[in-house]
Amino acid sequence: MKTFVRRATTLAASLALVAVSALVTTPAASADTVEPTLGTPKISGLARTVVPSASGTRTFTFNLSVVGSPDDGGYSDVNGDGVGVYYGGGWAEVVKVSSRVAKPIGAYVSRVGSVTTGKPVKYKLELAKFASPGRYEIRVPVKQYYKLNGQYLERQVIGRFRFDVRANTNISKANTYFSAPSWKPGATATFTVRAPEYQRTAKVALFVKKKGKKSYTRVALTTLGKASYGSVVKIKAKNLRVGDRIYFKVGSVSYAPGYSLSSVLIKRV
Repeated sequence: MKTFVRRATTLAASLALVAVSALVTTPAASADTVEPTLGTPKISGLARTVVPSASGTRTFTFNLSVVGSPDDGGYSDVNGDGVGVYYGGGWAEVVKVSSRVAKPIGAYVSRVGSVTTGKPVKYKLELAKFASPGRYEIRVPVKQYYKLNGQYLERQVIGRFRFDVRANTNISKANTYFSAPSWKPGATATFTVRAPEYQRTAKVALFVKKKGKKSYTRVALTTLGKASYGSVVKIKAKNLRVGDRIYFKVGSVSYAPGYSLSSVLIKRV
């Protein structure tokens, strides 16, 4: 009889211990009580300076890395990290920071693929032939959607990357002209020089090599000014004659390097 009592007591104590253990066990966190992480997206793979192509549109590629809790593709916690989250947005825009022209044109961004974590999101930057030189910023807003304490929430962060568009000198030269329609041999020639708008404020020099001479001499220096279209300046040269050679040199400005036009032989018309 005593043996039965001891065993019954031992069994009762064991059951009580199991009951206490069940009471103090902490359940796993619910998927809607953990706030996800979210950081600033990283843009990589694009050079800080790009140059348009003289033959047409030029395409560059770059990547966006989303920084945050792993993507579940919805509000269900698929990967078991305690929070259900998915991502959206990702539509990029190009914003002018500074430019050599009043109304810059020519830089466009498109997305290839969906916005998610774990792998880079690919983008294309298309630069038109006549893209305006200047400094620009790519902005990519990324949205995070999640459920917290029974509420469906969203928040947004923006990835940013600044780059410069530098003028292609071949394009600049192809769009620079000069003329002196009323000039007569031996008289002072007044040349009108027209260049792209972004070249405004650049110095323009006129060089002359007299007939029979071996070297050029700079005979005038002035500055490109504002025009209704492009930039323009008038520049004079005295005592030009048939057989002389001339050329113009346009100086550099921010985002646009300088260049020289091909020399021209003065002929009788």
